[in-house]
Amino acid sequence: MLGEAGPAAGAQQINVNGDLSYWQVVFDSQTVFEVEFDPVLDRLVMTSHIANLRSVRRQQMCELLLQMNYAWRETGGVRMALDPRTDSVVMMFEMPIASLQAQQLRASFANLLVKHRSWRQIVIDSAPAPA
Repeated sequence: MLGEAGPAAGAQQINVNGDLSYWQVVFDSQTVFEVEFDPVLDRLVMTSHIANLRSVRRQQMCELLLQMNYAWRETGGVRMALDPRTDSVVMMFEMPIASLQAQQLRASFANLLVKHRSWRQIVIDSAPAPA
């Protein structure tokens, strides 16, 4: 299904691991979605690195990310997180796969791409220009 939905949404490449539980869906050098199958909850979990969080304005950006998480109805369930290993802002989305169809997955990728690009600009713009 990812092999159909990814390219239909504009993916340039899809990398699959051997046991079909993890995929990388590459749209461009700055937009890569990692898709992992969660067999316990029967869902796909999509994550994507947005940008590294800068120390300047860190508190304001973290507050904005938390406010975004609170607006789950408006975002369709998209959440933002901070990867403690890399200090990177990460976008996350979960999809149950019980009745998932390729068209729904393609639409989700299209929606996530818009959000990814918007949030990337927000995070990058939150850091002041170098002096």
